[in-house]
Amino acid sequence: MGVIFKAKKDGETIIKLTKYSLENIRFLADICIHLPPKFNDLTRDIILTGEINPFGDDPPPADADGDAEEADGPSDFDSVRKLANWAIIPEYEECCLDAEVTLTNAMGDVVKEDSYENLYTVAYKESFDDEMGHGRFMLHLREREIKPV
Repeated sequence: MGVIFKAKKDGETIIKLTKYSLENIRFLADICIHLPPKFNDLTRDIILTGEINPFGDDPPPADADGDAEEADGPSDFDSVRKLANWAIIPEYEECCLDAEVTLTNAMGDVVKEDSYENLYTVAYKESFDDEMGHGRFMLHLREREIKPV
């Protein structure tokens, strides 16, 4: 099973997390059913958890055919480092990114594919192991609501 998360700014992929750094993804939707129309009050969240620098200074391993991971966007190394920077951006317009999430099963079939507009960071956490120096991250993202006037 594999998950790919791509965050984009002006159509260009600036953060890409793959199976090497992304361990878990949760999708949340908070729907207020008391107010008509229901779809105007939908809040969608994504919670990503994974490893920080899972390979140390070594490059990611090649796949079974000996090929390196596809070069669509930045590497997991660069992307994980950019998460913390994105989480603390104070400018309202700059903190929002669009994103695509693709979830595949063990056979490589797409199970879920979704896109999000204007995601911003709700929470970001990091923790590190003293002995090995391995790090873990948790990123909680929310889609900014843009309601028609």
